[in-house]
Amino acid sequence: MKIAIIFPLKNQTDKVINNIKEKVIPYFDKTGLTYSIIISPNGSEKEEDDRGETWD
Repeated sequence: MKIAIIFPLKNQTDKVINNIKEKVIPYFDKTGLTYSIIISPNGSEKEEDDRGETWD
C-alpha cells in the first residue's frame, strides 16, 4: 500500500522541511510503508516558499 503525506506550507518553510527530514521521514521509513511526501506552497509571503517539493 502506498500513502501520500501532504504538507501545505505557509511561511517557516525551512523549519518545517527540516522537521520533515528529521522526524517524519525516519518515522515512515520504520513503518515499512511505501509513501510519498508532497510539500506544497499555501499562500506564503516569502518568495522562496513558492516552490513545491516532493520526496519519494
